[in-house]
Amino acid sequence: MRTALVVFLAFSSLVPQQARAEVHTVMVLPFTGDDVKEEVLTGLQGIFMEEARKIPGYNIPDLTARALMMNNECRGDPQCLGKGLARLGATEFVYTEVSRPDRGGFQLRQSMHEAPSGSLVRDSVSVLKGKGEQLENLAFRAAALLISPEQLKGGLGLDVNVGGATIMIDGERVGESPLAGPYGGLTEGRHKVRVTKEGYGAFEQAVQITFGEVTQLDVRLTRDAQKEFSSSPPSASRPPPLIALGVAGVGAAVTGGGVLLFALVGAALLGATAYLAETITTDARNGTFILPQDEPLLRLWQAAAAGTVVSAVVAVAAGLLGIAATGAGTAGALGYHFTRPLPVSDTQFVDPAARRSAKSRPAKTRVETSETDEPAPEPPPPPPKPKTKKSKSPVQEEENLPEGE
Repeated sequence: MRTALVVFLAFSSLVPQQARAEVHTVMVLPFTGDDVKEEVLTGLQGIFMEEARKIPGYNIPDLTARALMMNNECRGDPQCLGKGLARLGATEFVYTEVSRPDRGGFQLRQSMHEAPSGSLVRDSVSVLKGKGEQLENLAFRAAALLISPEQLKGGLGLDVNVGGATIMIDGERVGESPLAGPYGGLTEGRHKVRVTKEGYGAFEQAVQITFGEVTQLDVRLTRDAQKEFSSSPPSASRPPPLIALGVAGVGAAVTGGGVLLFALVGAALLGATAYLAETITTDARNGTFILPQDEPLLRLWQAAAAGTVVSAVVAVAAGLLGIAATGAGTAGALGYHFTRPLPVSDTQFVDPAARRSAKSRPAKTRVETSETDEPAPEPPPPPPKPKTKKSKSPVQEEENLPEGE
């Protein structure tokens, strides 16, 4: 015995002071209620405190005579009670008002306050009813909901129709299907479930987790149609647009011919103009002025210049006409090519939904067979019936709290 005591003291000395200071001392003030008998209030308080003591990290002491006297003196003032109970070692204290709702049981309206400031930490509303284990579970839920909501945990059972799917809960990966069992440790409330696998559409759903229960979720992944039928079979592919290519070639030839013609005519006319200009310049240098006999030569020069301009305009117009013809012909041919229906074939694209429904129907007996015929695939087995979440019956039971109520 002495050795065990020494070991315990040695271990206690190794625990940091800050860790030991994290234990909260919560004082539960006497329950009050106008329409509830005193012995029932005392019984409800006893059950609540007994279950609250199961919450780790919290000390729920019995009220001393000094604490009861402070409760009477302060008359419900949180600041007054906070200062007085803090001197008795309390870190928080709890008010509770009990009433009888129409649906049966006892409704607890509770609030937890900080000592010594008296400020509100959290409030909650709970219902205690039934007897035995049901009453104990409801009392623990009421205590945890008020004192430490993170203690309220439930489980999630996942039935996934595809193996190897990645399962994520609230953005955190928890494993792959199939899981060995229900995934526990989820706090009470709504959680987001996401199940994914390559080649299948993602599954997302929000699920409500209830304390002390396992919620069942049926997950059905379906093939991703965009990946499974991303392209048409080779036998149903379209032939190359020959008409569009032919029109484009003609337009390119017209455009190239016009540009070439402009280059040849323009070069000839510009050469003639340059020759005439050089001739007149030479005559002027020799002292020969433009005389009447030189007028035909001047007219020819002017005609050459005008021809150059007209040739340029015609060539540009021909080029624009060729470009317009090329664009219009190509657009029309391509539009016709891609809007006409494909030829019907056995490997033509089939809608995924129609394909799945066709697989689910029994295959007809074939009269004529050949060596190349393959046996029809067997229909897939029917999916398992989804498991439904079991909820507690709302049937009202008479409370086994103190007799005489």
